[in-house]
Amino acid sequence: MENWKLELIKGEMMQQKGIRKNSIRLRVQTVAFEGAGEDLQMPVQNRLSELLSRVDVDYVNSDPTAILFSSGGSEKKALECIGDCRHVLLLAFAENNAYAAASEVKAFLENKGIRAYLFNLSDSSRIENLHRLIEIWSRVRSFTHKKIGLVGRSSDWLVHSIPDLNELRAKFGFRVTIFDWADLVDPMEASKSKDFIDYYKGHGKEEFENHSRIDSLLAQIYHENELDGIAVECFPLVKKHALTACLSLARFNNTGLPAACEGDLISLVGMIFIRQLTGIIPWMANLSGVFAKHVEFSHCTVALDQVDEYSITTHFETNLGLAIAGVFDHKDQYTVFRWDKRFEQCFIATGHAEKHENQNFSCRTQLRLKLSDSDTKRLQHNPLGNHHLILRGNWSEILIIACEYLNLTII
Repeated sequence: MENWKLELIKGEMMQQKGIRKNSIRLRVQTVAFEGAGEDLQMPVQNRLSELLSRVDVDYVNSDPTAILFSSGGSEKKALECIGDCRHVLLLAFAENNAYAAASEVKAFLENKGIRAYLFNLSDSSRIENLHRLIEIWSRVRSFTHKKIGLVGRSSDWLVHSIPDLNELRAKFGFRVTIFDWADLVDPMEASKSKDFIDYYKGHGKEEFENHSRIDSLLAQIYHENELDGIAVECFPLVKKHALTACLSLARFNNTGLPAACEGDLISLVGMIFIRQLTGIIPWMANLSGVFAKHVEFSHCTVALDQVDEYSITTHFETNLGLAIAGVFDHKDQYTVFRWDKRFEQCFIATGHAEKHENQNFSCRTQLRLKLSDSDTKRLQHNPLGNHHLILRGNWSEILIIACEYLNLTII
């Protein structure tokens, strides 16, 4: 991973409430041959603490995240310490047969289906990678117990992409609050949003004031309920008021508040997940077409910081309301992410944007990506659903490590 990505993650982590420089903790249990004393283990622990300068290392006697080998002959002790762990770091210097013992334990664990990462602490070139892995794991462990809202219901055409809320609660501890449109204030009676009007100032659309009422209503739901994300069923607004939520959702995403269209909770959870890892809220897009040489995505909303320029137009399917036609940088690389409805599988790919003319038969913001042949075939033959999440840059390594930590199968 490029250094700038690591610095972005570190910086965004430090900005979160209660996060300090060394707030990343690692529980380490030290093992040695039977009968070994502290005179063997303490020097190894001190060296590890010096190496992991950005981590608060806690030396423990149970429930470790990492095993520190101080000598050979420690294999069985290490396995006892690991117990039922599904992920573990194996750390060893290349002395006293410590690394030899760790490699034997790694082989045993991998054969049992336990993910084990082995690091040679005597190789200084690997220490930055170790820091990075610990930081990613720390972020994944914080991806729990979020409060999200569903305004309306999931759109009818999401025939597959509707998660079981009990499974979502069991998997990540997410709590979902449903807000029925019938129980809410009529959007036309909501106050105007000055933030919304100022955000899109200069576009000269008379409809902005009424659309700002949608923004005001959704923002009130978001903040009064202390939500971590919101998914909105948009079409009732279009049918009843000829208004859309596209611009509001784009503004929310651009200001750090994850917001998904069409009541798509699977996409919303993915948006929160990606933000947790990268600090970026991705674009939720339709998989518009898989072609022999490229893949096309489109939707009527996008966070403005994801595109180079944009214009305000109407919503594609209805030609009503307001929507965003964003233009992506065609020189950039992009990462594509999607998981299945049970959060057991995920698709991760990267591709380069290709310049193309916008089509009048797709949603307003459009992106054409050149993916690898294997990724293109997976999207063609085994899509996990329609909506995919897209963000600028190559974030595949971070996402793969995080998904492996969650025991997800990467298709």
